[in-house]
Amino acid sequence: MIKIILCDDDSYFLSQLPKSLHDILKDDRQEARICVFDAPGAIPDAMLAETNLFFLDMDFPDGQGSGIDLARRIRLVNSALCDPHLCDWRHL
Repeated sequence: MIKIILCDDDSYFLSQLPKSLHDILKDDRQEARICVFDAPGAIPDAMLAETNLFFLDMDFPDGQGSGIDLARRIRLVNSALCDPHLCDWRHL
């Protein structure tokens, strides 16, 4: 099973991407657990440590940090991950 975290303050993105990911993975006969968060601080370190794939927003409002800050936190607790790749979600 692929464990995926989506973290974005855009509610439209968070409402659309999980279904798209499930559809893509279903075609490959893959199962996924997708967890959705609207703020980086809401994600427990234990969950970061066991997740395989992350979709992170780059900017969060009101000093909540950034996707880069969250990626650094992920690297501290999840050494099994490769380097991150950044893209604009509208290209997905």
